[in-house]
Amino acid sequence: MLYKGLCLILWGLSLVVAQDLVGDTLVRFNKRINTLTADLEETKETLKDCKCSKVTYRSCREILSEEPTSLSGVYTINTDDGLVNVYCEMAINGGGYTFLPRSAIKEGAKLTLNDLFQNRTNVLIRFLNKDGHQPYTVVQQLDVYQTVSLTVFINQHQGWPKPDNEKMGPFIMLGILPHNITTKDSMRNQGLKANGKSFSFTNCDLNPNNDITFYPNHKEVAPSSYQSLSTTVLNWKTTAAFLPSGRRMPNEYFYFTDEHFGGCGGYDSSEKWVTATAAAIGLR
Repeated sequence: MLYKGLCLILWGLSLVVAQDLVGDTLVRFNKRINTLTADLEETKETLKDCKCSKVTYRSCREILSEEPTSLSGVYTINTDDGLVNVYCEMAINGGGYTFLPRSAIKEGAKLTLNDLFQNRTNVLIRFLNKDGHQPYTVVQQLDVYQTVSLTVFINQHQGWPKPDNEKMGPFIMLGILPHNITTKDSMRNQGLKANGKSFSFTNCDLNPNNDITFYPNHKEVAPSSYQSLSTTVLNWKTTAAFLPSGRRMPNEYFYFTDEHFGGCGGYDSSEKWVTATAAAIGLR
């Protein structure tokens, strides 16, 4: 009888332990389900405005080539620095332009431009106007320099002087004419074309500056107070055209911007612009 009693007690205890274990397991299971549900909702919110491109695509140009009916918008592409949500302009000037978000331009970024920037004859600039409009202009070399490729760097400036607002940190630099051209006495006539219109100046002191630079300015550093205006710097932006649809890119793709053109070409930066406050650069 004692033996049977002990067996009954042990059996009862085992049931209690089993019930506790099942209860704990169900609680943990429910917590895990709730966590996964929350993660799923967060992912859905992140991707709400993002078009689902194949992660093997390396640029908007490649997406448009493979899927010609693709519309302008945010796409995910595969870069040397991992997956990045870029803005693809699929209509202006034939489309295929990739706009990088400010978050991708950072210290130590492994991002390279080999896939993003293959057509080095032009770039697409969009401006963030104070009234909310986002006009665009296509920047090219002057006709006399059409054999010279445009150059774009991330956090580098080989062949060009250091950025005027380097204290802001990471940057994208659009180099127009390199110093081996800008410092030649026989090549003093310099500038650029914007939406097909030429803007030139005479480099009076062979200053090598010839660039437009875009800064995410993650730490909100105050810009340089330097300013040297001329018609070249001011007027190329006036060619910007408005999209009939009024379509707009998210703010994340616009940067603090400065522009510096040699001696007597001028320097200006976006906090001093009259109409716009920032600019974005598209590559293809």
